[in-house]
Amino acid sequence: MLLRLSVGGPRASHWLKCRPSSTSTTPSVAKEAKPPNYWNDVATQKRLFDAIAVSMSISSPEQWYKIRLADIYKHGGGSVIRHYYGSNLARALAAVYPDHEWLPWRFPSVPRTIWLSMEMRNKFREYAMRQLRIATEADWAAVSAQQIAALGGRGLLQHYGGSIKVAMKSEMESADLFRQPSLTLKQSLQQALTTLHSEGSIY
Repeated sequence: MLLRLSVGGPRASHWLKCRPSSTSTTPSVAKEAKPPNYWNDVATQKRLFDAIAVSMSISSPEQWYKIRLADIYKHGGGSVIRHYYGSNLARALAAVYPDHEWLPWRFPSVPRTIWLSMEMRNKFREYAMRQLRIATEADWAAVSAQQIAALGGRGLLQHYGGSIKVAMKSEMESADLFRQPSLTLKQSLQQALTTLHSEGSIY
């Protein structure tokens, strides 16, 4: 029997040979004696996560979002995810399955540190806009803190003191800033000279 683990859509998928389940929940690849630095290779780590996927009947990326760290430890991946990824499942999956875009806030355990990243906050805002069908900034007024938390953004709200108004205002202002085209050095100098000339400060 073959188990298809889809990663990043139809074009990026691979096949795993599914072996009959045994009484042990730990894949054999995790139980075998390993030489030093065996797990340094990401390709080797991928073999482990492939085996865990088979053992836990995970057949799509979507199903990984239901997996807890305790499950990874139970199935023999504890030392790898702890040593190489700081017990962060999203980071581990991003490394072994890079063709799929993983959304850290969708996992049962979400590290608070992800909200320190402006890039991650921007991604969550875009995700929330798609999920809640928000088309304009005015639409945010009808969004509740409960809705944001339900999407995995509880940590984002805590980042802004629990206030959805403060959170969304700050995030939209950041989005406006990043939508403005950046000026080259030449354009900046020309702009400065134009301003000075109009004010009569030169010539």
